Amino acid sequence: MGWCENHRVGYVFGFARNPLLRRKIVSPMRQAKQEHQRTGKAGRVFTEFSSRTRKSWSCSRRVVAKAEYLEKGENLRFVVGKRLYRPCGPSVSDRGIAIAGVGFLQLRQILFHIRHILRILRKL
Repeated sequence: MGWCENHRVGYVFGFARNPLLRRKIVSPMRQAKQEHQRTGKAGRVFTEFSSRTRKSWSCSRRVVAKAEYLEKGENLRFVVGKRLYRPCGPSVSDRGIAIAGVGFLQLRQILFHIRHILRILRKL
């Protein structure tokens, strides 16, 4: 990620769940489970938060999480990403996942593209 940021290359990386990330999405997972119990279909809740590793990340980054509850149980996904663009205003220097105030529809569009990327990567 550091290399990408230093060379102004946008990125989206999926990463493994761990106890810290699981604690951060307890509430969304509960909501997904309730939705599944209510409808009998997959319950999905998307959320975002800032996170930082102890050693490998130089700064705090925005993480997008999908809390999904299926017949088989929990299905969690985490991605971190940054799409770099030329600034388009004095208060906006970055667009995509990493800006504050991402609306729900924009977040869903971003996650749609992330899921597409992940499907492609699984086939490799």
